[in-house]
Amino acid sequence: MASMREISNTGVLDRSVWVGNCSDEVFGGDCDPAEVQRAAALWEHLDADPYLRDGGSYRQRRYAEMSYDARDDVLTHLARTEFYQSNAYNQVNGGTRKFTLIEESFLEGRLLRPILRHFSKRFAAALGVNRLELFLHQVRILAEPGASGLPTPEGIHKDGVDFSCQVLFGRHNVRGGESIIYDNEKNPLMGATMLNPLDFYCFRDPDIYHSVTPIESLDGTARATRDILGIEFCIQRERGEEA
Repeated sequence: MASMREISNTGVLDRSVWVGNCSDEVFGGDCDPAEVQRAAALWEHLDADPYLRDGGSYRQRRYAEMSYDARDDVLTHLARTEFYQSNAYNQVNGGTRKFTLIEESFLEGRLLRPILRHFSKRFAAALGVNRLELFLHQVRILAEPGASGLPTPEGIHKDGVDFSCQVLFGRHNVRGGESIIYDNEKNPLMGATMLNPLDFYCFRDPDIYHSVTPIESLDGTARATRDILGIEFCIQRERGEEA
């Protein structure tokens, strides 16, 4: 499970933030390690993110969208490649961005589908709706010796969705990468560092802000990588004109 440190004791954490590991939360402790390893290997085949306006080369990613129908517990892959985020939520890299689709074998696989259904059902019930839009971000952050990688170049921010989850698939030779949760006045409440495959933290986006500290090479001689699947859940998301 993720390493946690509580900064401020507040009810926001109790009602709006969840931390755990999908092996326990979703699979009841009976998750096939081989499935996790096969999924984690897919992070070796991501494309460089060409939209980093700071000129950095520290992020690779793929993308996918799905819909969830709670009445039938059905996920549908929408095969969309364009992701829109308004500048109100991302003043650094906002706008419409187009990415390669996440591999179908992962989207339809025995590992990811139960994870998506589990959280979709939970959040649809919390929102009192039958349908959700899901936005999946398969992201690798890299750090070279002497050059850090930025998981959140936009700094302290919101995602502009109803719920959001971050699931760890790999962490190699990394120092840093602590996720910080803030209240809506941007006072820090909690820090969580995901250390093990399938560690996660989820939050109700309107209730909090969040950021992730930079990562650095732990040994100072080899590359560091942090592999995350970000999953955003929304009743209906704002879309750009091109989307």
